[in-house]
Amino acid sequence: MGYNRNVYKIYFHPYFTIKDILIFVLILLFFIFLICQFPYYLGDPDNFKIANSIMTPIIVFFICLFNFTGYS
Repeated sequence: MGYNRNVYKIYFHPYFTIKDILIFVLILLFFIFLICQFPYYLGDPDNFKIANSIMTPIIVFFICLFNFTGYS
């Protein structure tokens, strides 16, 4: 059913560990580049709107409305 000789086995540590660390470092470098070069690219657009202290945001109104309808 399988190979009993050590010649045909691929050990986990030197191959897959280095491969996983390399992929992790590349993804980390990509996100560091993205954050440093385009800091507002991953941000929420609502953070750039001017705040109005008189008006309640729509999302807060609907969350409170959901709590008082009896479905919670």
